[in-house]
Amino acid sequence: MPDVENTCIDSILDDKVASEIIRAMWSGLCGQQEQARRAIDRLARATESRSPEFASRCRRLLTQAVPPTALIREAAGFRSSPAASPDGNRLNHILVEENPRPHLEPRWGASVTNALERLIAERRLRDLLAEKDLVPTRTALFVGAPGQGKTLAARWTAWKLGLPLHVVNLASIVSSYLGRTGANLQELMTASSQMPCVLLLDELDCLAKRRGDASDVGEMSRLVTVLLQQLDAWSNQSLLIAATNHPDLLDPAIWRRFEVVVEFPAPTDDDLVHLAYQMLGSDEAQATKAGLDALVAAHAGGSYSDFTTTLLRARRAAIVTSKPLISVLIEVAAERIAEKPNKIAKKQVATALREGGWTEREIRNMTGLSRDVIRTLPGGRHRG
Repeated sequence: MPDVENTCIDSILDDKVASEIIRAMWSGLCGQQEQARRAIDRLARATESRSPEFASRCRRLLTQAVPPTALIREAAGFRSSPAASPDGNRLNHILVEENPRPHLEPRWGASVTNALERLIAERRLRDLLAEKDLVPTRTALFVGAPGQGKTLAARWTAWKLGLPLHVVNLASIVSSYLGRTGANLQELMTASSQMPCVLLLDELDCLAKRRGDASDVGEMSRLVTVLLQQLDAWSNQSLLIAATNHPDLLDPAIWRRFEVVVEFPAPTDDDLVHLAYQMLGSDEAQATKAGLDALVAAHAGGSYSDFTTTLLRARRAAIVTSKPLISVLIEVAAERIAEKPNKIAKKQVATALREGGWTEREIRNMTGLSRDVIRTLPGGRHRG
């Protein structure tokens, strides 16, 4: 390591500099490289005028101490979890996103948006609530089918609050040693509750199944008890969000511990169009409107996740096959809709196919609609 320690610290040390040094050391010890780099960068800027040599050596550290694996972790969007919090609690079962900003600006219905904005507003106005002897909501349960944006909502909430997102690694929680699973859960929740963050317990039904289930061997009942105790004791310094795809599996006592329950419905057609415009950009989305209309119709009643996956697959296929994206979108939509009984959606896809120049026979083969139905649809151009 460069000889930073040989610099006379006394001449530059004040409360701000000391605080940055502590942050840098703590982040480094915890393996949180990006956080340590930011602290060192702030330290260099804070000491630039008083000790240019010290600032220069700090900057050299930033260029000399970048292992290749750091780039991989950063690209994945995760930061290494600290081995222990300042008071000694272990966090090795948690993935930490220091900057959980979503890649796309999410869009939900009014009920979901209003619920999330209230959670955020309460935290921002906690001093005002304290004047009335109130505290912000501590726990929230997100309910909905897979792929409807529950995890994205937790990430977006943490980002809006300027807090790190702690995501529980469920695989590491469940231990083969009898009784250790509950201890693991208690350990990580106690640690997270003592530092400002948003803690996400994803797939809560895996941890909090209804007690008395025929498959319950006793360990899961003890786990539910531990979870209930932790929810009751949860600090208002942090926000705990749990998410489940199977609310019917949850123990009834779990429901009563959550102050807010937010239900995530399937996206509307407008929601999917909004998502597509973000992914493609306005110009490309408008240029492929017929294809997007078909793809949206094919995903009616589906999820954000399925739509995103299909759209990405279509974009890759367009590049690999050198086909226009609009053609690939229509083909993918037709493939998806062929096995569905939704006749209205099939007509929407068939209309897009006709407008794209597909023949009646091709449309019939792709959608399963009769020739008489296809002939009543608008469009009707034929490819040469």
